[in-house]
Amino acid sequence: RITVLNFDKQNINSDISNKDIQFLNAAGKMWVEVEQLCSLIQPSIKTTENKLVTILEGAIEIGSSDGTATFETGDTFYIKKDSEISMKADVKTKMINVCYQAP
Repeated sequence: RITVLNFDKQNINSDISNKDIQFLNAAGKMWVEVEQLCSLIQPSIKTTENKLVTILEGAIEIGSSDGTATFETGDTFYIKKDSEISMKADVKTKMINVCYQAP
């Protein structure tokens, strides 16, 4: 199960296999990165790609105008392109980001 954040008033905790996967069928750029954070407070920014994130270690808090959600080791969540989000991590956090940027 993958958590889809409620940034566009969609159902939170919906299954990504049921909605919003059409971007995977278009031509574009896809990459995978491992990100490690020791401590982070990032102000709200607009995302430039669709991103599927899995927390390997630690925890991260993702915020938007709709509220905040905290994800811990083993959690996976999806951030839709053009979402305005902030991030906060108080502990060492390692995550895998699968990113897709449409042309």
